[in-house]
Amino acid sequence: MKKNDNLVTLDEFIDKEYGNKGTQKREKFEQGYQDFKSGVMTHETGVYKGSTQTQFLDKRRK
Repeated sequence: MKKNDNLVTLDEFIDKEYGNKGTQKREKFEQGYQDFKSGVMTHETGVYKGSTQTQFLDKRRK
């Protein structure tokens, strides 16, 4: 089997594209990921409970 030297791990890719942990660019990336993850979890909770994301967020705000 031929080894592909172009393959990198996800951690290596993120380090290369966004810098090491603690840098401003990396922190912005990490925060965006956390925001995205929260949105997906909110959506999935709404699907599970049978409501839309907007309905779910409206209930949380009350």
